[in-house]
Amino acid sequence: MDDLPQIDSLSDEGNADFEPRSTQGYFHQSTGADTNQFPVISSTNQHGNIHEVENEGRPKLTVLDTVWNITNAIQGMFVLSLPWAVDHGGFFGLFLIVLTAVACAYTGGILIDCLYEETEYGKRKKYTSYQELAKVTLGPIIGPFIVNISQMLELFMICTLYVVVSGELFYSLYEGFTPRFYSTMVGAILLPCAMLPNLKSVSKFSCVCSIGQFLVYIVIIHHCIKTMDTETSWSEGISKMKFYVEWEEFSVGIGAIVFSYTSQFYLPSLESDMQNKAAFKPMLYWSHWLAAICKAIFALVAYLRYQDQTAEIVSANLPKGSFIKHLVNVLLIGKALTSYPLPYFAIIEM
Repeated sequence: MDDLPQIDSLSDEGNADFEPRSTQGYFHQSTGADTNQFPVISSTNQHGNIHEVENEGRPKLTVLDTVWNITNAIQGMFVLSLPWAVDHGGFFGLFLIVLTAVACAYTGGILIDCLYEETEYGKRKKYTSYQELAKVTLGPIIGPFIVNISQMLELFMICTLYVVVSGELFYSLYEGFTPRFYSTMVGAILLPCAMLPNLKSVSKFSCVCSIGQFLVYIVIIHHCIKTMDTETSWSEGISKMKFYVEWEEFSVGIGAIVFSYTSQFYLPSLESDMQNKAAFKPMLYWSHWLAAICKAIFALVAYLRYQDQTAEIVSANLPKGSFIKHLVNVLLIGKALTSYPLPYFAIIEM
């Protein structure tokens, strides 16, 4: 921090030596008892780009690092239920997959904007977390309490889901032990996640997780297309797509669609640790668009292949005991194990 120029006041009009810089002015965030332990410094240049030195000492995330973490968050295990959601929601279910991505990306951008305030010299970081925002909107006690409880419950459920699902997947590969034994084993394997020092390390796991997810897409879509011509036809599947919604079943499908876009919890931390803040919102938007396209194609192709026989988890439609099913289960285990560090790290940082 010593190598950065220090400015005591933004409104030091009486200081003859003070002259605002048009290209690289540094502004301190006011400190207090409830602020982050690391000072936040913001700067803007003539193009309005924001460059900050936050949490100095922690390695900064590149755009690609942040993409991996965002993709990890919005490509969860619930994507396997999207074909089932299309089965009961028809064209509306397909539309909802895209609409949810747009809504989550848009609201995520708004949440990031709320962390900043406009000054005569540019944008300045005012808040570093949802808890600080909640203090202003809901009060210093109730606000942070509600945010902490909601975030903690959601993140704990995500972590628990990955452990339980991994246990079930291990059991499907080898039934020599109970699912509970496998879940306990997975929990032990994941214990070293407590040693992860920063989001830069987490992003490496998110990279492997994202690659695993795209491999699952490719393997299942390839299998569906390969077997489509022999057992059914594209036209028959499209003709069976509903123009109405079966609300009793689709209500579960809505949960699967919405829960597959859970990036909002991580946005303040990811944006704070990102090297180029100006690239965060564009990255947030196109990563959600890419996820929406992949999910929509995956859900449509899988539904057209299995139609009325589409299972609640589409991997259950794969031939039992086949190589393709074992391959998908192995990929899903790897995805679950490498997805876990992100929500776990978020809990540790709270």
